[in-house]
Amino acid sequence: MLQTKIVALSLGKEFDQAMDLLQAHNTEASDTLNRVALILTEWADDATFLRRVLTLTPRQK
Repeated sequence: MLQTKIVALSLGKEFDQAMDLLQAHNTEASDTLNRVALILTEWADDATFLRRVLTLTPRQK
């Protein structure tokens, strides 16, 4: 359920909330992270993309 919410937030261009939920709940769902990253790559403005990608934890990379 949480993974669906995270993807829905990213589809709604709420990238900060989606990435914060991923990090806060320490989810190991690489599929969810991949989906959010793909949407982030395609839809986010440059500043948001760089800020969120550069703050990924080593485990998420």
